Amino acid sequence: MSEFAVRLDKFLNKHFALSLALMAILHLTVLTGFIRNNSPTFDEPVHICGGINMLLNRDFRINPESGFLPQAWAAVLPVLSGNAKSFPKAESQLFNYNQWDFSKSWIYGAANYKDLYFQSRLMIAILCTALGILLCFIAAQSFGKIPAFMIAILYIFSPVFISNGALATADMAASFSFLISVLSLWKLFGEVSLKNILFAALSVSLLFLSKMSAVIIIPTAIVFIILKGIQKRALRMGNHKISGLFQCGIIRTAMLGFCGFCAFVSIWTAYGFRYSMSASPVDANAKRVELLAGNQQGFITEAVRTAAGLKIMPEAYLYGFLYSYQTSKERVSYFNGQISSKGNLWYFPYLFLVKNPPALLAAFLSGLVLLLLKGRYRMPILIPTGIFSIIYMYFALSSGLNIGFRHLMPVLPFVLLCCGLFFRYALHAESRYLKAAPFLLCLWMAAESLSSYPSSISYFNGLAGGSMNAHKYVSDSSLDWGQDLEKLKETLGDAANSENIYISYFGTAPVEIAGLKLIKNGGFFPQNEKYPYEYKPGLYCVSESFLRQTDKAPFSESEISNAKTVFYKLLDSEGNENKLKELLSRFRPEEINGAVRLFEHARLCALIQYLKPREPDTVAGDTIFVYKLAKEELRQALGNQYNR
Repeated sequence: MSEFAVRLDKFLNKHFALSLALMAILHLTVLTGFIRNNSPTFDEPVHICGGINMLLNRDFRINPESGFLPQAWAAVLPVLSGNAKSFPKAESQLFNYNQWDFSKSWIYGAANYKDLYFQSRLMIAILCTALGILLCFIAAQSFGKIPAFMIAILYIFSPVFISNGALATADMAASFSFLISVLSLWKLFGEVSLKNILFAALSVSLLFLSKMSAVIIIPTAIVFIILKGIQKRALRMGNHKISGLFQCGIIRTAMLGFCGFCAFVSIWTAYGFRYSMSASPVDANAKRVELLAGNQQGFITEAVRTAAGLKIMPEAYLYGFLYSYQTSKERVSYFNGQISSKGNLWYFPYLFLVKNPPALLAAFLSGLVLLLLKGRYRMPILIPTGIFSIIYMYFALSSGLNIGFRHLMPVLPFVLLCCGLFFRYALHAESRYLKAAPFLLCLWMAAESLSSYPSSISYFNGLAGGSMNAHKYVSDSSLDWGQDLEKLKETLGDAANSENIYISYFGTAPVEIAGLKLIKNGGFFPQNEKYPYEYKPGLYCVSESFLRQTDKAPFSESEISNAKTVFYKLLDSEGNENKLKELLSRFRPEEINGAVRLFEHARLCALIQYLKPREPDTVAGDTIFVYKLAKEELRQALGNQYNR
């Protein structure tokens, strides 16, 4: 090692705990800055309300698909601080609403939403920091103190962990619990002791309470058992060693079964040993799992339907698992110019290359080459994490859920550990240039990350042309998740008071939090406008995800023409009672409402098709594109089909 590295190594050996504490403080500071500078993202309202509902009401009807642990953990501070005291009881009629509508209504109506978001996000940020500390301890034991310190730098400044490590979602809990489950099972299959059994059982239980994709740990554990058998590794039990292949296999399988049994008991415990997801007696007998399964066939669906019939697992858990399974098979997404619901094999490999900074990629690929080509660098810690990452990637690549790089977060600990392997190799190399490489990569990583901070959700490296060009390739939570809504007012400046402003926003937060007087021109959820409105010259603000994922309207010309007639008749009846009575004499209210919604949706689709090839006049953050349209441009965009 160089003289500087030797001095650093001595310092870290003497003050490792202090250094780790300072790094943790730095990490929380970075995450707090992200929290304060990003608007609520799409999934957070139901996650927060789901956790509050669990803790206060012991009710599980809101967002059961996100797991018990991450939601309850995120709700701890809101509940303890009293910010959730206005949350309705389980018997409230508010629970008859769609969970998205209910969550949006309560958070932005009955509570201080900024405090709620800050507290919930802070709880997840603490979990993210805990994962970083765990990785540092693992790296210190495997590679040494300096590589561990460098992994901490990569972790702290990773745009993926900055952006998703401080959001009220289940992704951070899944990453943490997958890692501890993988490590604890691998250790248990090498040595059966009371400590190892309890730690593995606890880890697997936490995993199954965190994410419905927890079942991936089962094939992972089976591969561990097979590999241990192939290696003919003796199994230690106290002072004894068991070397028989069959005996070892039986004991390891039994240990896996015990961990599964503990997870089963933990799930029932978390859900209060009650089958029904509803705490309200009025709603306790609703057969939600059966309704969700519907007429679908297949082994998984039939197994869940049977489990619901026999009440083998809590209803909320079965519902969440089935919902997650259904959405993993098919989900509308955008990738490289194509809108699809089936997924693309290259989606996640591409995102891995463009959502990670070049410094991280360089260190990882170097470490991976060492791992594969140099036997003496095959560190024990990389075997279980590597096997898990391969299996996890298989499921990710075969999934139709192409909506965000965050779904690959559980494999990033392996990526960082490979970086640690390279750092260890480079620090002991003879070349002074190679010795300097780890330090230069860490500096590059920090500089690259800070260049996009705090807009870390939309970070893309130069391979994708940077954040401003990423919209050409992907959308949704990899780029646009609603985080830039409150940046819109600052971006518009004085024009906010002098122009007509229309917004089509990919998010669940009310657009009013942007502090603007604007027209809600469609969104992911229906907007409740009293009367239809005409497009007028002004500023049209469109979220990147809408711009990419919106295709031509799925209606016939005759449907649009009929809806257009009703639409403009209703528009002309505003303030004219006679015209309104005439319209109501010809059409039922529900027919009028349906026609208006159809026309507004089709018109928005036509407008977006016109805007897609056009460069925006400005961009709010990285994700809300703003176009200034004159009267003639609007007529050209809509044509005779939508104009009067």
